Amino acid sequence: MAREWSELGEEVHVVTGPGDRGGEYTPDLLARADASRAIVHRAEASELPPPPDLRPAFESSPEDLVSKRRVSRLHQILSQWRNFPDQQRSWIEPAVRRCLQRHASTPFDVVWSTSPPESAHYVARALALKGVPWVADFRDQWSDYLLARWDPVSRWIIDRVTRRVLSPAAALTAATEGVAQSIRRASGKAVECVRNGFDPVELGKKQVRSRCLGYFGRIDPTMQHPERLWNPLRILKARGRLWTVEFFCAPGGGGGASLNPPDDLRDLVRVSAPLPHQEALRAMQTMTALLVLAWETRGGETSVAGKLYEYVGSGRAVLVCAPQGFEARTLVEATGTGLGAWSDEEIVESLFRLESFTVDPHGREGLTRRRSAEQLLALFAEACASSGGDH
Repeated sequence: MAREWSELGEEVHVVTGPGDRGGEYTPDLLARADASRAIVHRAEASELPPPPDLRPAFESSPEDLVSKRRVSRLHQILSQWRNFPDQQRSWIEPAVRRCLQRHASTPFDVVWSTSPPESAHYVARALALKGVPWVADFRDQWSDYLLARWDPVSRWIIDRVTRRVLSPAAALTAATEGVAQSIRRASGKAVECVRNGFDPVELGKKQVRSRCLGYFGRIDPTMQHPERLWNPLRILKARGRLWTVEFFCAPGGGGGASLNPPDDLRDLVRVSAPLPHQEALRAMQTMTALLVLAWETRGGETSVAGKLYEYVGSGRAVLVCAPQGFEARTLVEATGTGLGAWSDEEIVESLFRLESFTVDPHGREGLTRRRSAEQLLALFAEACASSGGDH
């Protein structure tokens, strides 16, 4: 977003944490961050320790990327409250000081905070209380977040916190309709859906592999189930229409385990380590189609993975393995960028169709990062106008 806004003529300041701990270590993206032309302000996070082994996922073995033990539900709930609103919370006070100092010397026109982590909203709220128009954005729900382990009472309390924290916001946005619905319910305010998007990508003349389905990214074996493909692959094999599946993934999460295809499909299913980002983008263009697996958990129907947009950017069709009504499936079907399927026969039929499927160029163009950035700029202008400020 910083890159897109800079290219559209805006001066963009990014307030973030110390940069040497927390989050996911992705050194192959640092050059792209530097090229965004954003002015970066880093705040200390004294309580956030450095991870013990700071290595990118594609340099790690799958065994190093999975949890070695299960954690009880009660322990997870208590741990979440101990770190509420999130593990990065020690950066809030230093970040607020840095923001207010910068605002006192050269005022900000508008502040945009995006979560997770939710602590970003606490930083932005401090500027809103000084009169800066604030737009709060949610990539995921808060109390309903599908990877959180909140109990009903905790969710009720967090909804009350949501309403209080977001009360000064001039506008609220969310990356999916499902997230927007959750935040509307919790905050009592209007929420506009501004979807994610794919970055500019050079579509080369790469040879497309026949009947090859590609998957890129993490698989949580407690919530995502690639084994739903096994029977359809057997059916197609029996019909003489062999499909192969390439998983470039880091299995794990939720106490997960390695991804092990059945013996009778080992010649059709290949599991490889994740690729560096640019290599992954190039490899996507060589696949017949690209796979999204449903999050089969509470709230999973609202999830639209970031990689879905990268899939669309690659120009290849997307197969969303999810029931009807799941937002990722609805999105690709509505934009003509892919197909959805769930039952064995539905998956088989979709793979037949994907052999000659053509992505709708208009639907693809509607899912660019530039379009998302322009939508947000329009919201910023409205927020400034409603507050009586200039943009």
